[in-house]
Amino acid sequence: MKALTICNPYAWLIATGKKRVENRTWYTGYRGPLAIHAGLSRQWLTTEYPMPDSGKYFGAFLAVADLVACLHTDDIDRLSIPEEYYWAREHPHTNGPWCFILANVRQLAEPIPKAGAQQLWNVKEPWISRINAALPQEATA
Repeated sequence: MKALTICNPYAWLIATGKKRVENRTWYTGYRGPLAIHAGLSRQWLTTEYPMPDSGKYFGAFLAVADLVACLHTDDIDRLSIPEEYYWAREHPHTNGPWCFILANVRQLAEPIPKAGAQQLWNVKEPWISRINAALPQEATA
């Protein structure tokens, strides 16, 4: 399993299903389960996306999503992408230049504290087992 550390409130927005696109300056060919990790930084906390106290976790896994596509905004704007991703053109979080398209988000029952890393990083045991145990019963990664 891979993980991506994302600053809050964006990690929380993904975990709660409100954000289906994560923007990066780099492309990835990885497709599959992606652990959503909330970073320690508080620099992006604004009143634009107020988080409830129950969502204010930093330095922890919050959810698992499926990374299903990595699209460039130029292709999204030209609609030279599969039709199933046309919605990304109007999504408020499609900023790019590379848009990681997320599906099937499963929020963990409880956040799991862990240090993060840059780029996509590998999640190893025992963390994978801990993440799977915190997923809803019918949804293991």
